[in-house]
Amino acid sequence: MGPAVAGGRPRDLRNLGPASEAALVGVGITTPEQLDRVGAAEAYRWLADAGSPGLSLTMLWALAGALLGLDWRAVPAELKETPRADAGVTPRARRSARPS
Repeated sequence: MGPAVAGGRPRDLRNLGPASEAALVGVGITTPEQLDRVGAAEAYRWLADAGSPGLSLTMLWALAGALLGLDWRAVPAELKETPRADAGVTPRARRSARPS
């Protein structure tokens, strides 16, 4: 467990606010230590299985970043692939630009 997850509530971690905390509490993750033990990918799977409204890959990156002490946008691409694969999320094809 890194210093990013020592004590407090989930919302005390970077990237996570009241809505993220409520979703995590709803699936039984009530502390940063529990999130660290479960891991970002498994927590994301639990949220998906629970039908958390508005769940997107941004939440997966937010969870990964929270455990690393990084802003979700700063999680390196190579680190994004592991939680994505672990969570069973397949990348979507990029949309082509809309014709004008």
